[in-house]
Amino acid sequence: AKEADIEMQKDYSHTGPNDLPGHWQGTLEVKQASVKLRLGLNIAKLPDGKFSCSMVSIDQGGAEIPASDIQFAPPNLRVEWSSVGASYNGKLENNKLSGAFRQAGTAMPLVFERQQ
Repeated sequence: AKEADIEMQKDYSHTGPNDLPGHWQGTLEVKQASVKLRLGLNIAKLPDGKFSCSMVSIDQGGAEIPASDIQFAPPNLRVEWSSVGASYNGKLENNKLSGAFRQAGTAMPLVFERQQ
């Protein structure tokens, strides 16, 4: 399937506060570097019932990084980005994903809020 065809099949709509699809944003505080990075998560449901997720580093040029793996066993979410050696483990509750972002052996708290 062409990339554009897959893109058109992505469904970002959500029917309730505990639905995973949608556009999420959070701020990662990298204490070692005294840097705050805004991160976006774009999560869609695909026609086969699986989820697709990409991460956007808003303050680092906004390139989308597709997730290599996404597992959602409500309310628990795990996403991996093997290309950048990162993962996120969170819990979905009431339009918020609360959890930890892990990269290069460091875990940092990260809360995503749903963007309307």
